[in-house]
Amino acid sequence: MVNQLARGLLLATLTACGSSTTNPPGDGGVQSGDAGHDSGLLSGQCRTVDDCNSLGGGFFCGSNLQPPMCKGQCDSNIGPMCKTDGDCADAGVAMICSEPQKPGPCFCFHGGALPQPHCALGCSRNSDCGAGLACDPTHRCVASQCSGPADCGSGNFTCTAQKCAAKPCKSDAECSNFCVMGACSEMIGSCGQAVP
Repeated sequence: MVNQLARGLLLATLTACGSSTTNPPGDGGVQSGDAGHDSGLLSGQCRTVDDCNSLGGGFFCGSNLQPPMCKGQCDSNIGPMCKTDGDCADAGVAMICSEPQKPGPCFCFHGGALPQPHCALGCSRNSDCGAGLACDPTHRCVASQCSGPADCGSGNFTCTAQKCAAKPCKSDAECSNFCVMGACSEMIGSCGQAVP
């Protein structure tokens, strides 16, 4: 539940094949912000799933926002298999069992495919996680505590129930950067094909 809140903070809702999910895609495009503009999308960029319709069926729109510690890369999914964080203790400090219900900071979804639980590096400090997030004692990035939106570190976030969350939006003008699938994002969305 905690990581679902963190993922919701980082990612726009994705839509693939007519269903909705809040899981991140695997290959998001990176583009610096151009706040306030709702036009001029390049091929493969999106703000809604409708922007992906020209690519054919089975595409979703989303932003793959990775914490700073990930350096823009998804977890390679090559660590030893695991069931609990304890299974990863011998792998080193801050190693955790990264899986869909309790993902590690660099865990990526691919519009349908779910990586198998495996040992992966977790966060060690809040700066590993980025704006609006904090590193919890289990080495996972979770929504930061806040008393107001300014505590969340970016105009793309708001403070809801004393936790930072992606700010809801209808246009880029409501965000510091982009409005993607109804939530503010620091990068424009990208269309991705759902992987079975």
